[in-house]
Amino acid sequence: MKTIVVTAILIFASPFAQAQEALPVFSEGAEGLGLGFGVGEPTGLAIAFRPNADHTIAAMVGWTLTKGQLHVHTDYLLTVAKIDPPESVISLNVYGGVGPTLDLDTQYQRNGLGLRLPLGVSIAFDKPIDIFIELAPTMGVLPDLNMSAGGTVGVRGWFAPKQGSSLDQLRNHDALNTRTKIPAE
Repeated sequence: MKTIVVTAILIFASPFAQAQEALPVFSEGAEGLGLGFGVGEPTGLAIAFRPNADHTIAAMVGWTLTKGQLHVHTDYLLTVAKIDPPESVISLNVYGGVGPTLDLDTQYQRNGLGLRLPLGVSIAFDKPIDIFIELAPTMGVLPDLNMSAGGTVGVRGWFAPKQGSSLDQLRNHDALNTRTKIPAE
């Protein structure tokens, strides 16, 4: 009888143990996979991948409040300055980047494709959370040439990639490349 009870407990507890291993784990700082939201122009879901402190691929899916359109953009961001005061829990990263933007409006057929040049500041804490403030001049390419600008304030929580995942391998590959110094010939 004890064997049956122990076997039943192990069978029922096994999925819960596996589910606990599959839960996302917060990263040590603002690196890994970032998920959050932004408010402004556009407003929506913010997603980012930061393999190290200098490079980020950031995206947003949301709504443009002024045009009333679905908005999607993806940017490559490069940290150009880092302000990290000693014995402070806050660090500031100043960044710039470039990326495509797409606005979709099925009601009035006002779809648009453009190029964003985001400039921003990321305020990172010792915890795996950052606040970002971004201004992005945008050059519309299709259906016609135009200029506009958007601004977003948002927050992201950062999660460490699961050990052995493709994101973890990319992060480790990037870390090896940035630490390896090639001797001059």
